[in-house]
This record gives sequence, structure tokens and C-alpha cells, in this order.
Amino acid sequence: MRVLWVLSSLEGTEGTMIAAIVASTLLQQGLALDILPLNPLPPHTGPYPFPENVEILDCPSVNRLSGVAPLTKGLTKLKGLFRRLYSYYDRIILDQNLDFELKAIMASGKHHVDARTTLIATRSLSELMATRGDQAPRIKQLMQRWYPQISHVITLSGHIEDDLIQHFAVPSSHITRLSLPLSAMETRTHSFSWPEGFVPKVPVVGIFGWLNVFKGVEGLLMIAKTLYDQGLFFRMVILGDGPSRKNLEQLAQSLSLDCLFPKWPADILAWLRACDIIVAPQYWDGSGIDAQLAMFAGVPVLGYEGPSAVKELISAHGGGELVETGNPMAMADKLAMWLTEPHIRERYRSQKSITDQLFGLAMQAEWINQLTR
Repeated sequence: MRVLWVLSSLEGTEGTMIAAIVASTLLQQGLALDILPLNPLPPHTGPYPFPENVEILDCPSVNRLSGVAPLTKGLTKLKGLFRRLYSYYDRIILDQNLDFELKAIMASGKHHVDARTTLIATRSLSELMATRGDQAPRIKQLMQRWYPQISHVITLSGHIEDDLIQHFAVPSSHITRLSLPLSAMETRTHSFSWPEGFVPKVPVVGIFGWLNVFKGVEGLLMIAKTLYDQGLFFRMVILGDGPSRKNLEQLAQSLSLDCLFPKWPADILAWLRACDIIVAPQYWDGSGIDAQLAMFAGVPVLGYEGPSAVKELISAHGGGELVETGNPMAMADKLAMWLTEPHIRERYRSQKSITDQLFGLAMQAEWINQLTR
């Protein structure tokens, strides 16, 4: 069986990270997986790493469209591209990126209700609308038109599922909620060593994800500076890339923080296991990928309350604590307590039965079932 996963780009946004993680499961089951990015990488941005044997196709050469563009020459080319794809691949998986969504779902024409198509919903559309300014009403109207016609949606968050049902009229029977099949990544985590010159003799605080203004890392660096000034020293690892990374590196340097920025290491689980604490400082978090990886790696998560998958995961399964959204002092106080507790990982380690249920072989089988049925 040949599967095509269509992404907005190879940037390390949630849709791309999910594709790379699920790819390990698809390959283990003998499926052939191709990745098609619709947009080129911005300058000075590294691609998110995929497992070996995943074929990365060339980005199609079409005119770039805005989120509310009419059917233009570029969209006509996308229509032709999607017709060819549906004649070649057994299954097509679509990444949910707002601008991409308008292009790809509309471009697929009559195929948007094809039973072979699966949409991976990684973000709450209502939250995304809040960032679109004057375009939001028009975009929402288009989404309310197209989303109810999508026959198969996979999401990793109850908050996203509720949003699709309540505000975009997607039938609940069309939505499947899953966790990440993380046990399939274990074969890639045999060894780990810190980079030369970064040998921690103090706790290590890790962050993982797409580094933009919504991630909240700048606020966490200011919290770290406050704790440093109080004599509480620790090292930080900011795993990820994105438009804010350079500014964050400069801020960390200006604050004299001991902070490492390894971009996208291929062995993500090994890096997380080398940390003592994982912080999720974002207010919005569609799928809680960082929290899921941390729970599987046995590292406690400190996050903000709010309509996010981080809150859902910690509230339902433990593995960390939440502080009041918009209260950085509460996060600073809780982080200080954790940093001075010698057995913090043991106190919050999730039970093996929980991690197996959420991320193990059964979840791998469910992903295969949903993507190949």
C-alpha cells in the first residue's frame, strides 16, 4: 500500500512532527510512505527529520496563494496535481494548516469526501481565527462550508474535537481521537551523549516544539533569569526550530543563561530522557506533542492551565502539574520547587500501564487501522 502525507511544509510545526512520528509505525507495517510539502522551507530554516526510507517529494511549482484566494491559475494547478495523486496513491493524509487547508481541500475538488482521505487536525480552528484579524470572518465561513464534508478526521485533543463539532459542524462520527504511537520510535533511541562542553552537574530543563511567539519560551527565559538571580542555577535545552529561534538565542545570551539550542535532533526521545524537567510554557497547544513525548520518556511536565492538550493529558493521567494561565510568577515558584527536589522524576513518573495504553502497540495498531481502513 502506498500512502502520501501532504504537508504544508517541512517546517517543524505540529502537523509535520505528527507525520514524522507516525511514519515509524507505517514503515514498521511495511507501508510505503511519501511526503509532499506544498510550500518551500523559508531561508535559514532546517527541515524536521523523518525516519529513513520515507521519500520526500519535491515541492510543486505553483503560484503561492493567500488564505482567501479565489480559484486562480495556481489553484487550478493544485487541482490537477491532486487528481494525479489520487490516481496513484492508495491513501492520502492531509496536514491541517490553515492556509494550506483552504488550498488543499478546495483543490482536491470532488475528492475531499473520498474515503481514502484523512485529515489530521492539530489545532483548534477557533484559536487560529483569533490570529487572523480582518480575514477571520471570511476564513471561518469557508471552514464551515468545507469541514462538515470531510469524511475522516484524526485529532489528538478533545479540545480540538469539541471545537470541530460545536463551531464547524463536523459530525462526531467523522472524528477519531488518538494519542501518538511513540513506542515505534524506540529503535532510534539506543544511545545519547551531551554535546561537548555541556556536561550537566545541575538539573536540566527542557523545552520542545515549534519556536514562535505563541510557544512562550521568551517568558520562560525571563523566569529562568529571575531564578538565576536568586541563586538557583540550572541548564536549559531548547529543542526545536522556528521563526523565533535566533531571537531566543540572543535573549538567552544577553541574560547569561546556560542554554543550548540543538534545533531538531533526530533522537528526540533520548534528548528528553536526558532532561530532569520538561516545561510547556505555551497558552495554546493544539495536540500537546511535547507533553506526550515527555510522559512517554518519564519526564515530569510543568505547564499552564488553559484549553490545551497539555491540560487534558496532565489532568487525566498525571505526569506533571499545571499553574494558572498568565501567571509567570506561579510558574517560577513551581519550577523553583521542582529544581530543588532530588527525586522529581520518580514522583511524577507515569505508570507503565498508562504509557503503554496511550503510546504503545495498541495505539500503533489503531493508527494503522484508521489510516488504511
